[in-house]
Amino acid sequence: MKAYVIAFLVATVLNLLCEKMYFKKHSKKKFIPFILMGMSIFTLCFVAAVRDLSVGTDIYVYVTRLYNVSLNYSNVFSYLKNCNSDLLFALTVYIGALTKNINIVLFLIQFCAVIPIYIYSYKLRYNKSFTLNILIFLLTMYCVSLNLMRQSIAISFCLLSYYYFDSGNKKKSYILLLVAVLFHKTALIFLLAFLINKIVKSNNKDKKLLIFLLIMGMVVAAFSMKYIVSISSYSEYLFLDSREFSLGSIIKRIFWIMLVLIGYRFNRGKQNSENYTISLIFLLISLFTTLTSFAIPGTGRLGFYFTDIA
Repeated sequence: MKAYVIAFLVATVLNLLCEKMYFKKHSKKKFIPFILMGMSIFTLCFVAAVRDLSVGTDIYVYVTRLYNVSLNYSNVFSYLKNCNSDLLFALTVYIGALTKNINIVLFLIQFCAVIPIYIYSYKLRYNKSFTLNILIFLLTMYCVSLNLMRQSIAISFCLLSYYYFDSGNKKKSYILLLVAVLFHKTALIFLLAFLINKIVKSNNKDKKLLIFLLIMGMVVAAFSMKYIVSISSYSEYLFLDSREFSLGSIIKRIFWIMLVLIGYRFNRGKQNSENYTISLIFLLISLFTTLTSFAIPGTGRLGFYFTDIA
């Protein structure tokens, strides 16, 4: 635990130096800020790389298995054909395994999860606190990324994809979403985020009707979720006895919803009120998937895509 706290402090200090000395002053010096950001990224990836292999159950399920499989193949195409995993995640493990060092593999995996967050925060450096954005990631996603590695990478790329979509650069947005899907197929659900953004920010007079139809679609999805999961590659979740989400997770999501409602109340009618509406819908989807997970284990993880973006 001490190692993570120290890493968080070091990364935060480096990020703060970037923000206060260069971003806030609109400095034209780009070389030094990138060095500081690189050191910050390296710190977070290094701690993830040298952790005990018992930290993160997915290490045994995916990383160790793929690492051992890759050692038996000199041909990357043969490896990808027989590895039975998401394409880009399997490829990341294969590249790291060329060094014959599993710590390098873990470093690369964490790098893939961290770098989109830093790019996203850098893009917004003049509008939002660079340090605060990274700190939110550290407090909410970093520890989760040590376990749910594939999905954490996908979520990071979805966040960056959403930034470009909201900025009007649809081409980059769709490419990044494709990258996310190739790391974890569940990222396909993030297309719903684009649809919500499109509806809320449109000038359509039937906006409320469209939002209502969207909610009704979610209700229909709830009743058909079991069938959808049963025909997917995640059907094994139907046979799990454990429930990943507790009453505490529901309370946490309701708490975030209340905060967004308060923000919406004070910003209603202002330019950024639409963003509060979108965040509220995202959090409601997250709460919806959490409740669904009590009947179908595993579906609650889909809500991570919307919780972290909101």
